[in-house]
Amino acid sequence: MGKRVSKTIHESLSTLKSLRRKQTSLQKERRIYALICLKENRFGTRQELADHLGTHIRSLEKWLVQYDRHVIEDLVKIKPKRKGSKIITAQIHEGLRQSVNDAKNPFMGYWDAKHWVKEQYEVEVS
Repeated sequence: MGKRVSKTIHESLSTLKSLRRKQTSLQKERRIYALICLKENRFGTRQELADHLGTHIRSLEKWLVQYDRHVIEDLVKIKPKRKGSKIITAQIHEGLRQSVNDAKNPFMGYWDAKHWVKEQYEVEVS
């Protein structure tokens, strides 16, 4: 049996519904909808709610922890996960940028650029 849903939602139902209509992405809308479902006690377990939302239960639990820690404003902020490449350094990136914009000796495609990086920087790009 799954973990029972027991969460206190501080905002009113009308506030949550209004906030849901203002969302610009499906992901943000689902997060608010999850709070609406919790407020209305629609589901008995977290797994049932996650299945209804079409998300993984771990994602739902992360949203609820985020709601507990940061209130609703941070719940609708989606922070991009941008990690820099471990292979393409800033130096290689700049070299590629210059070579791509070189009208006299352009790359003929991905494989040509990959070969060029291997020759110039001795780095294997997969």
